Amino acid sequence: MINQLLDGRYRIIETLAAGGFGKTFVAQDTKRPGQPQCVVKMLHGSHNQQTMEVARRLFYKEAETLEKLRHPQIPQLLAFFEQNQEFYLVEEFVPGHTLAQELVPGRVFSEGWVLTFLTDVLQILQFIHNHGVIHRDLKPSNLIRRQGDGNLVLIDFGAVKHLQIEGETPKEASHTVGIGTQGYMPTEQSSGKPRFSSDLYALGMMAIQALTGVHPRDLPEDVDTGEILWQNRATVSPELAQILTKMVRYHFSQRYQRAEEVFQDLQPLLAGLPQLATGSPPAGVNLAVRVAEPTYREAQPQAPTTPFEIEPTTPVSQVAPPADYAESTVPAATPTLGDRTAKIGDMDRTEPAPLGTPTVMMPTPQPATANPLPSSTPSPPKPLPWVAGGIAALVVLGAGGWFGWQQLAPKPTPAALTTARTLVTQASQSTAQAKTLEELQTAKAQWQKVLAELDTISNPGAAANEIAQLKAQSQREIAQLETRIKDCSTVLWGECP
Repeated sequence: MINQLLDGRYRIIETLAAGGFGKTFVAQDTKRPGQPQCVVKMLHGSHNQQTMEVARRLFYKEAETLEKLRHPQIPQLLAFFEQNQEFYLVEEFVPGHTLAQELVPGRVFSEGWVLTFLTDVLQILQFIHNHGVIHRDLKPSNLIRRQGDGNLVLIDFGAVKHLQIEGETPKEASHTVGIGTQGYMPTEQSSGKPRFSSDLYALGMMAIQALTGVHPRDLPEDVDTGEILWQNRATVSPELAQILTKMVRYHFSQRYQRAEEVFQDLQPLLAGLPQLATGSPPAGVNLAVRVAEPTYREAQPQAPTTPFEIEPTTPVSQVAPPADYAESTVPAATPTLGDRTAKIGDMDRTEPAPLGTPTVMMPTPQPATANPLPSSTPSPPKPLPWVAGGIAALVVLGAGGWFGWQQLAPKPTPAALTTARTLVTQASQSTAQAKTLEELQTAKAQWQKVLAELDTISNPGAAANEIAQLKAQSQREIAQLETRIKDCSTVLWGECP
């Protein structure tokens, strides 16, 4: 669709992402001075009438919601229209990067960073909840760190649900769609009954992810209560741990019910942060995070420059040895026959140790006499020359047999193993960069190809351990991708989880 003109006005210049129902583009508004950029969301048509009705309802609901939600940290709705039996939303373009670029696995943030993050998002949730709106898909990829001021912007209201003051009728409630993302979605939301506390649950899980460096879906649960077990993985004050634990309680009745309640309990902790030591949420929190990427498509992770981020640890290679440390020299053992090594894959061998020369003890010759006297005791027989030769031959044959076994030992086909290693690298890169349903499916196919290539190696030899590890890795990646593909199928548009 690149360069296509929609509604006689919006020219598509780039594809941002694609979900199970639609796609998101960057476009130029050709009827405004300077042709500024905007975001166009396209909702696919469908031959399935039930699916189409659900999609149409969500489409118009998002348009209505964005029209009334006028907030500096929510994209403004510019237009919406239908064309060729497809639906289009036009929104304000937000330059920056998503929070998913910051909350990468293994990266841990300080308590100060988390407090600032909570305050920034709580004020947005307070605003939308006061307008009767539940976002229902709060996650890192739906929060953009806006270039210029560093504030977080909440996007993708395609899954919102507007609560009528008098409540939904049973018929309306039956058409509620269970939308969310694994790890950030509480139980009541998965059954299509979200509440305001469902958004607070998702926010709490993101804060826990920042403190632990672990994705929420990878955190264990208490088998009896269903509560998330996370505090042993984080360095956090008891006060903040208590607040986050209440935000992510298994049952919604035990959680905070409104954003204001959370903010009130955070006040004593926020007093230590100069820019937040006020009685009400600030208009915006500048975390001094800037990127040059002109879209909110995810780029390669970059370290944020916030003053609250933990200091990097010193590499092991740079740690000085203790003062009493002293190197000792251990004489090398004399190589023996068992010390010979051979690498089966590339036949890179060390030189064989010299074989020991067998020693044959010979009797000391007696001086000859002119008239030797006969002896009653017969003298022992002298070793024959062939005895020494036989021993030497046995040693040589033994060494030759050992080397012959090494030559004939089963080993994998070098080409197959090399191909598998290359495929693993390519599949890993595809998995890391996958943001759409199509990209996730491509990454899964690449890992399946890795398994197929490894299965062609019938005699692994010394590479058996490596091949087993590659197979296990491929199986894990395929299982995770299948979960992500399933989650992505429920995404209206934008990035997949």
